[in-house]
Amino acid sequence: MRSAMFRMIGSNEFAELKERIQAFGFAAIPDALLQDQFAELQQEAISYFDRAFYAEAHEKLDYRAHIADFGPVADAYVRSCELGALLEAVFGRAYTICPEKSCYTYFVDDGYLAPHLDDIPGTNPVSVITYLWAETASSDKRDLQLHIHSDGNLPSSAPTISLETAEATIVCGFGTRFWHGRTVPSVERKVIAVTGSFSDI
Repeated sequence: MRSAMFRMIGSNEFAELKERIQAFGFAAIPDALLQDQFAELQQEAISYFDRAFYAEAHEKLDYRAHIADFGPVADAYVRSCELGALLEAVFGRAYTICPEKSCYTYFVDDGYLAPHLDDIPGTNPVSVITYLWAETASSDKRDLQLHIHSDGNLPSSAPTISLETAEATIVCGFGTRFWHGRTVPSVERKVIAVTGSFSDI
């Protein structure tokens, strides 16, 4: 698959992605974004941090983060034919963005997101997280991982798989069915992502 946004992804890699999603609910595409697309998204995300609002909850959804609406670069990205084609190639069906459930997400300092299920309409919706910044002073690699739990397991169970969330990586999967989250960091960290919710209706 060739694209102006993404690196070349071959048939073998697509097959592996599908297998991992089938087995674990999520999979990662490392270094997915081409440099120009990555730089534009990262620049906008950084500039939009001043517009982000602080959000924290400890009941049904347990998290601490900053959240901002998309600017024109991110909005064009999540609505692009290229991303749509990528999702259709991975999941075998067409998807459209749910803008009211999508945003820039910033985990700075002690930000975290406990294991949760996403709320996205559709019969087989998907969650797509595009990482634009990922750094920590910790030697604990778990601070820069997204932890995935088995389908239907309680969020207190140990993760089935932990995915690296390096810059320019796309993590995608069935966020309404598989518990997923990011731990409280051991030291300060900064993670910035385009968090996209996609419906198949």
